[in-house]
Amino acid sequence: MTGTYATLLAAVDLNGIYRSDDAGRTWAWSGIGLGTALPQAIAADPANDERFYAISTTQVFSSSDRGRPWAVFGTGQDFRTPFVFDATGNLSFPKLAVLPGSPAILLVGAGPYLQRSADGGTTWSRVYSAGGTETGWSLAVDPADPRRVWAGLFT
Repeated sequence: MTGTYATLLAAVDLNGIYRSDDAGRTWAWSGIGLGTALPQAIAADPANDERFYAISTTQVFSSSDRGRPWAVFGTGQDFRTPFVFDATGNLSFPKLAVLPGSPAILLVGAGPYLQRSADGGTTWSRVYSAGGTETGWSLAVDPADPRRVWAGLFT
């Protein structure tokens, strides 16, 4: 990130998204525009300090003002993840990664699928299927070469 903001966002169980503008010292609810959707994952746009993305099980949201408010970018998606526990006993949720660009490229690992959007979250395609239904994902973007993404999964 290029700015000097100390903004942090967190998806908190059934309460939506909370935002801190002081590097985590204080927190406030920041779910305007999410409606009844429960965010499953949040990611910052590495090319735009103001933009964040969030996903629910069926929708994609974007905020161009550091998480206040949110707007729906895409609907009808399938980002459901079965209730699967990873090797450490933690519940697995969908993973969201944002690659820099205009528009941003978004990747979501959810359920057995790795999905990709090349238009900032409006349209999606499945780029990989694990073949099973109980899959947990990890996604990491190479900071030296954002065209390189590591995706790990377990079943």
